[in-house]
Amino acid sequence: MTRSFTRRLVSTVVAGALAASAVAAGQVLWGAGSASAATVSQTVTTDNIIATKTVSPAVAHPGETVTSTITFKTSSGLLSVDRYLENLTDFPPAGYVFQGVSGNVWRGAGANLNGPSLYDGAAVQNPANGSVTIKWTDATLALGLIPGQGNGSKNPTLTFTYKVADNAQPGPRSTGMGFDIFAFSSYQAFNPMSNLAVSVEPVVTSTTVTAPATAVAGTPVTLTAGATPPTATGSVQFRDNGTNIGAPVQVSGGQAQMSYSFPAAGSRNVTAVFTGTTTFANSTSQPRTVSVTAADVQTTTTLTAPSDAKTDTSVLLSATVAPLNAAGTVQFRDNGADIGGPVPVSGGVASLQHTFPTVGSHSVVAVFTAASGFVGSTSPARTVVVTAPTPDDVATSTTLSVPTSATVGLPVQLSAQVSGPATLPGTVQFYDGATPIGTPQTVSGGAAALTYTFPTPGVRDVRAVYSGGPGVIGSSSAPQTIQVTGSDTGGGDGGTGSAGSLGGGAPMFGS
Repeated sequence: MTRSFTRRLVSTVVAGALAASAVAAGQVLWGAGSASAATVSQTVTTDNIIATKTVSPAVAHPGETVTSTITFKTSSGLLSVDRYLENLTDFPPAGYVFQGVSGNVWRGAGANLNGPSLYDGAAVQNPANGSVTIKWTDATLALGLIPGQGNGSKNPTLTFTYKVADNAQPGPRSTGMGFDIFAFSSYQAFNPMSNLAVSVEPVVTSTTVTAPATAVAGTPVTLTAGATPPTATGSVQFRDNGTNIGAPVQVSGGQAQMSYSFPAAGSRNVTAVFTGTTTFANSTSQPRTVSVTAADVQTTTTLTAPSDAKTDTSVLLSATVAPLNAAGTVQFRDNGADIGGPVPVSGGVASLQHTFPTVGSHSVVAVFTAASGFVGSTSPARTVVVTAPTPDDVATSTTLSVPTSATVGLPVQLSAQVSGPATLPGTVQFYDGATPIGTPQTVSGGAAALTYTFPTPGVRDVRAVYSGGPGVIGSSSAPQTIQVTGSDTGGGDGGTGSAGSLGGGAPMFGS
């Protein structure tokens, strides 16, 4: 055999072996960064051949690339002679998908130098068990050289590349190899390795949660969980201060979302707990703090105003805002124009004396502008028909009669005397400050009365406003003070009144 012919055989084998590489370039392998980088190896010796198989990594994850590298050499004893590989079979672990093989194998002399069959780089996979076999010979040739005397310069090295299937079930596995050699003019089969232990673990995941920094109780916000890798399958359970929020949400495209309304104000820690399917590990996000404030309280505003008025007589406009603790101001408006300035709300009431400057129909509203924690509101419009006074209109005066003191829970009599014609139209409305007491009372015989029980102790400024009527001008009494004290017995339900004369429902007038 000439040197030139030997060199041609060697270069052909190396080129053919390299051509067998089929590992995909640029493939992204999620979980590889967190996989164990440790390798596992096993060495066997048979007929002065030393074969070592190394698997890296020994612990892999679904989707990860794994290599199985097999090296051959001979022992260094005097009887160590060249050996020739006929074929090599790698037995991958269950669930490992073959990608390709690469390596260097020198040509041996074999039995027939005149008709060698060239290694074509092909690897054949057995569909029954997944094993991968490489052959260097036909039936009469053994041309994969394993140099004698432990000469390492031409020792065969082959690397099989696999990808762990995306659906590979976690758990222990085993791998092995087998090979046939040509020695002493005969073929010998060896299957020296069958239980090299490796394993598959679930893909390591990480979870993040996104939520707004602030929220309002009762107002929906969006909670978003991100799972890495984006191929992770499973579900996310959102939690509010450790308590589950609704049901788990399936992950799609690496994300899970839900809409949530925090039930109460306070500092909330939101977390997302990812529960993976079999091939993905569980993970929990770092908590996200959300500062939840109480929702602004809705309000309603009601306007009390007379149905008619005179241009030269002031009337009382009164707005009642619910709830009673609502804070803010009321702006009264006449046909869209402001009447004076905003009036602070106290005890749920804001009042204003107003004289309409022109005759005609006036649409009056009360607009409540809320302070922090409340929502503003506007009353329904009330129509006031304003006319000019006539020379025949009769003036009136109103006198209030009340006790100087009262006890919470015990009724007292509030009386008003209206001077003027023998028969007076209209009603009298009693007031505790700016707050109406009961309903307007019909004037009968020039008088109107109301039995009333004060609900709380304190100093009360009480007055009576006579509405007037056709041909009669309304009037208001001077205020009188009642000192209301607490009750030791707690009797009465407080805050009630009954008419001292048969009551009508007409709005009040004032002067």
